[in-house]
Amino acid sequence: MSRTGSGSDETVAILAGAGTLPVEVARSLVAQGRPVHIVGLTGVADDAVSEFSHSWTGLGQVGRMLRLMRSNRCTHLVIVGGLKRPNLWSLVPDFGFFQHFGRISTIMRGGDDAVLRRVVGFFEEQGFKVIGAADAAPELLANAALDAGIGCSAMDETTAQIAKQGMRALHELSHFDIGQAAAVGNGGLLGIEDGGGTARLLKSLQLAEGTQAALVKLPKQGQEMRIDMPTIGPQTIVDAAAAGVSNIVVDGRATLIAERDKTCAAASEAGVRLHAITSDNEAVAEPPKAAANDLEKAVAFVNAAWPMTDGKSLGVFVRRGHPMVCLIDGIANAAWQDRLSKISPLRTLGVLPKRSGALVLIGNADAVEELTNESRFADVLEAADTLRAAAVIVLVTNDADARHVAALRSTAGTARRGGLTVSIEHCETSPAGLA
Repeated sequence: MSRTGSGSDETVAILAGAGTLPVEVARSLVAQGRPVHIVGLTGVADDAVSEFSHSWTGLGQVGRMLRLMRSNRCTHLVIVGGLKRPNLWSLVPDFGFFQHFGRISTIMRGGDDAVLRRVVGFFEEQGFKVIGAADAAPELLANAALDAGIGCSAMDETTAQIAKQGMRALHELSHFDIGQAAAVGNGGLLGIEDGGGTARLLKSLQLAEGTQAALVKLPKQGQEMRIDMPTIGPQTIVDAAAAGVSNIVVDGRATLIAERDKTCAAASEAGVRLHAITSDNEAVAEPPKAAANDLEKAVAFVNAAWPMTDGKSLGVFVRRGHPMVCLIDGIANAAWQDRLSKISPLRTLGVLPKRSGALVLIGNADAVEELTNESRFADVLEAADTLRAAAVIVLVTNDADARHVAALRSTAGTARRGGLTVSIEHCETSPAGLA
């Protein structure tokens, strides 16, 4: 083992995959005064992790991985860097792997999004707070480059129209758990990212002469943004230029740029323009017809009441036209779940009643941040599901941090089940009230 951590109670563990991002995140945290300990995956992570307190472990050495984090007194965990989905039977396991085998075998089932959400859940069950690379190092976000005047440029009308086609395609296909990127030209959709990633998508393109093309890369609906945020880097520029793609469009609030200065310089040299946009790539399901009147009344209630709360959070549950629960300045605390649980319907002869009623929550930046802490939003959704609510809508004000909104959307994506409609929407007004 190499250098040990500083012993701080607030040490951040970085589980490092391939690429430069683990080291970039570590440098940012250290600059913020946060001690780090990198647990590098053997044969995957870059040797540059030796710049920091670090250890090495195999992907199958789950027990060692957890011991290393605990022995370095890590309380938070960032999982970052490239990693191909492993074959469970190709791993070299330790005792801890077999100790958690039941959980691990469950983790590996399903699509990529489901697997990643379960990975987060596993580490949180072990007592670590999993945070995203963007939360640990916000300067890695594409919007930071835009704010710094580096690399990102404005779109002309033609590129904007092409980008809209790509955004629409990703929006419509997002629920199939396919890739994060689409290649679009002035003739329509040219390709969709699959399991081979963005690099294979770009290398597969065969553009006709004169085609103006863009790579559009956005987070998927319900994506676990803490460990799978869309990322571009120098190689993305190289591949795009080789394919004849002259524009790369990303969500500035939800895309990491690895080696930012090098990436932007490469784009400038290759004539590839980077565009950071704001995208709400969420397919909002229509609520059941039975809940339409309740939803309309709940939104009307919020419209009427919220301007009188001086910007405090507000929640209301309406069933059969009647507000049954209303709570001000407490949408993220246990009192809300407790109030909902008191009106939860009972089973009748073992049969669950049909879903009915709508829950509408509204909150400013502080309330939204609080709602993302310690699975509180998941707890609210669990209470709404037990209540057999038909729809849950969270209205967030425009001052809310994009990363917290993304976290809510990620939780909403995992929580939709059995007919419960969940959506996150932006208010069109300031915290002073709704129009």
